[in-house]
Amino acid sequence: MVSEHEAVSIGHEETFERDLGRLEELVPFLISQADRVAGRLRRAGLRAGVVVVKIKHADFRLVTRRRTLDDATSDGARIARTALELARDVDIGDHGGKRTRVRLCGVAVSGLEPRDAPRQLALDEPARQRGERLGDAVDQIRRRFGDGAVLPATATERGGDDDGED
Repeated sequence: MVSEHEAVSIGHEETFERDLGRLEELVPFLISQADRVAGRLRRAGLRAGVVVVKIKHADFRLVTRRRTLDDATSDGARIARTALELARDVDIGDHGGKRTRVRLCGVAVSGLEPRDAPRQLALDEPARQRGERLGDAVDQIRRRFGDGAVLPATATERGGDDDGED
């Protein structure tokens, strides 16, 4: 007998063809994973209250970091920001003779609740709702025009003058 049960977490992870040695190399993967997780949350009509980052090093050590959010969300940008903050706490790179290269990374969420569940409103509620509404609009565009119609963009900080030339 197969019993049906509700999901307790939603996640996405990737194993790399070559081990990555810097956090900056993980950033686009973590953003993409957060975006996919948020899309799955929205499709399921859920929000998540906990964000988890999973990092497996080349020596197969597994490190996880988690953070409970002030309020549940299905906003991909908010999940990505939290995932990136968590990843910054993990030792990644080649330094001091120690190699902590990354073989796999993943983003997951838990503490799931229905998106239409009552919740405490916050002073910054319009901004919080904006991220979820943006996700809904992106989902509609993808349904209508295909997955490649909308791609995540990443912003990087640059030092010095920004004269448009590299």
